[in-house]
Amino acid sequence: MRYCEKVAHSNFDKLQDWYRAYKKNPELDLQREHQISFDLEHPMDRTKFNTNQHLIIVGSASDNELALNVDYWKSKGISIAFIPYRIYTIGGDSYFEFFSLPYDQHHNPKEAKGVLFDTNLSYIREGIWYMCV
Repeated sequence: MRYCEKVAHSNFDKLQDWYRAYKKNPELDLQREHQISFDLEHPMDRTKFNTNQHLIIVGSASDNELALNVDYWKSKGISIAFIPYRIYTIGGDSYFEFFSLPYDQHHNPKEAKGVLFDTNLSYIREGIWYMCV
């Protein structure tokens, strides 16, 4: 939120200054870089930069309070989305996973007592063993 407040009223020149400083290249043209990044036929007009903001909050899937706060800000007209992630371990290997939008609400994974999965028993009788290997 602080970042959005900082850039909310910044014009193209200020955004370009920040971009050049971030990339450590005083020659970069933000308008051209934007055109390339988004594969646009023509560069976007400088006056169109920073006219709308959309917040994307990346947070733990087990942080129910954060998800509720994002829902609250949505209800107040803020353009905001919540992208939950989780970190888990299988067989000694750690994994990091983002939930795709639209994501299902999940209960806190650390509170789960077991694992639920579709065995495909109707079509492949031995499919459960394929899935568990």
